[in-house]
Amino acid sequence: AKYQVPALSSWSLGKMEQGEEDKMVFKSYGRVKATGGSKQLILVIRKGKSYEDGLTLIPINYSQVKFPGGQYFMMNATSLEIGVEMGESKLTLKPLAYKMVKPKASRIMNGRKQVFVKSFYRVEGKFKPFYNSTWRLNDRARTLVFFYHEPHQRRIRTHTIRNFTR
Repeated sequence: AKYQVPALSSWSLGKMEQGEEDKMVFKSYGRVKATGGSKQLILVIRKGKSYEDGLTLIPINYSQVKFPGGQYFMMNATSLEIGVEMGESKLTLKPLAYKMVKPKASRIMNGRKQVFVKSFYRVEGKFKPFYNSTWRLNDRARTLVFFYHEPHQRRIRTHTIRNFTR
């Protein structure tokens, strides 16, 4: 489903709960200043095991980003620099940075384009590998890719979301 909300000066996620004298009050788990763009993407990251531990909200001004099919929106939500090789495309992402990538196919199998992906993180001045995979390429699909620290062991993880354009 698609939701639209009015432009606000800040974003806050939380819940309504009963306060003093049976009045409902809003308990915020996380707050961030809005980007001011007409389209905003808010990345939400839990600080602990539950929402009550707090949320980190990362705003991205999405209104200037051209995002047609066949492209990848890569965001580094870690505290380390991330390196990515997607076929012939190579990029680095500082913490909280994002970039668009339109990779070329590494191979075609059964009529479907694929790209080899390798990811690295920089520690003590050197890049160390942490993720290898083969991803499908589709000129009608755009993909959001997020690198983040999972909250329990703080390992770097990757989360992808594919969205088909018309």
